[in-house]
Amino acid sequence: MKRPINPKLTRRDFINGMALGAAGLHLSPLEALAQGLIPSHSLGPDYYPPALSGMRGSVDGTYEVAHALAREGRAFSLPKEQTRSISSAD
Repeated sequence: MKRPINPKLTRRDFINGMALGAAGLHLSPLEALAQGLIPSHSLGPDYYPPALSGMRGSVDGTYEVAHALAREGRAFSLPKEQTRSISSAD
C-alpha cells in the first residue's frame, strides 16, 4: 500500500494529539490528590468510587460463592428479577 504524498494528518497534529492523550492519562483525581495538587476536600466527602458501582465490601457469602466458582467450577444462574435496589447506599 502506497502512502499518500500529501497526508491529511500532519506530523505536528499527530504529536499534539499524542501529547494531549498522554497528559490526560496523568490527570487522575486520586493521583492529583496524592501529589498534593488539589486539596482533599475538593472531591467531596461522599467521593468513594467503589460505592458508585455498588461495591460495598465483603458481605456474607462472598467468599463461599467465589470459592465455589474458582475451586469447584460451579456455575450460578442469574436471578429472574432484581431482589433489591443496587443504587441504595446501605
